[in-house]
Amino acid sequence: MYNPQEIMLESLRRKRDELLTASDWTQLGDVPLTDSKKQEWATYRQALRDVTDGFDPSGITTWDDVVRESYMPTPPN
Repeated sequence: MYNPQEIMLESLRRKRDELLTASDWTQLGDVPLTDSKKQEWATYRQALRDVTDGFDPSGITTWDDVVRESYMPTPPN
């Protein structure tokens, strides 16, 4: 049965996974980042992993609702 909330949660997971994959390079041993910047990326990546922990899909019916609620953390500069 069609459940928009579950679909939104799955969309959130997929987006999170894409962002994690796109930032994998920041944690490699030979990456040209300072230790401080590397830690910022590690913190961001943990926030991505945690994004679904407190996610309450009630009332969310579109991906725009998820984006508007700013469920995704902001990546480091």
